[in-house]
Amino acid sequence: MIGYNTERLLKDFLVAVGDGERQLEGARSRLCSIRDFAPNSAFQRMDRNCSGNVSSREFVAFLRDQSCYHITESEMFQLTAFFDNNGNGSLSFQEFLQMFLPCEDNILRNMTLDRYSARVGRYDSLPRDIEQAVVNVIEQEITLQRRLEQIKGDLERNYDYNPYAAFNALDRNRNGTINS
Repeated sequence: MIGYNTERLLKDFLVAVGDGERQLEGARSRLCSIRDFAPNSAFQRMDRNCSGNVSSREFVAFLRDQSCYHITESEMFQLTAFFDNNGNGSLSFQEFLQMFLPCEDNILRNMTLDRYSARVGRYDSLPRDIEQAVVNVIEQEITLQRRLEQIKGDLERNYDYNPYAAFNALDRNRNGTINS
């Protein structure tokens, strides 16, 4: 059994996830609504060593090129690890798509994937509006990550919190599952 304060923090965590994901979906949709945005070109823009993967260091170099200094290398490493399904420490093109394409709008997602992809050289840049929209998606991801880590820390500092008790607080009908 968890107390009122812990239950409130748990609610805040779930609301933060929902709000953050909604804002992220908006940022991804805005990026994909730019007619010249092609995911493969953006991937090539960030993959400066032409390895076929984008590392957290390459993401940080891209952010620094855009004068974005408030995102740390550690935060970018954690974000890259979140999307890194195979655990190799960098994002393949398919993993990159998960980060930048909308999840809910399949029509916009497919239209974006079908766009012509211009070759981006090692020292080339994308149009300014596209690079800023990419930065915006990354900033939204990091903002959500920071917010969730803060709430998780607050939860873990409560004496009555443990994952089992939190699950039971959500599983009101005690059937071992949580639904919407």
